[in-house]
Amino acid sequence: FARCVALDAVAYGGLYIAGGIAQKNPDVFDTDFVNSFLESNQMQDLLSRIPIYLIKDSKIGLKGAAYAGHAARI
Repeated sequence: FARCVALDAVAYGGLYIAGGIAQKNPDVFDTDFVNSFLESNQMQDLLSRIPIYLIKDSKIGLKGAAYAGHAARI
């Protein structure tokens, strides 16, 4: 699914992965995920140019909501 979303968006800015499961299993995102993400006969060159970031901050959702709330008041 991540591969499809990255291709749909042409996400040259990167693919950001967040959440509790990702935080507790970062080793999966080091090898297995990257290999699976790049597994495409026709789009491998494009996919290899999309950086993958694992967000380890457990409060990133709260920080994003606070930012959005603050930005809405301005």
